[in-house]
Amino acid sequence: MSEKITFQSLDEFMDAVKKLETDYANAFGEPIPSKILGWWDPLHLHTYSMAELATAYARMARDVQAAITTMHPIMPVSDKLWDMTIF
Repeated sequence: MSEKITFQSLDEFMDAVKKLETDYANAFGEPIPSKILGWWDPLHLHTYSMAELATAYARMARDVQAAITTMHPIMPVSDKLWDMTIF
């Protein structure tokens, strides 16, 4: 991504995330797996600054675009690893 992403609100961030999720679902016919150690902590999303959200979004956009371009879906972590993860 060559352009700098900025957000004015959490709602604007979430709208952009939903677009990426839609792009991914359109490419793979299924949503991004829920069992991933991803781009931000959803339980503490409200604590992120707009700059941190922009960085997280840029990372997600890069990963989603790479998955779509290569047609290699994002893989969930194993159930064992997921169960061992402390949130």
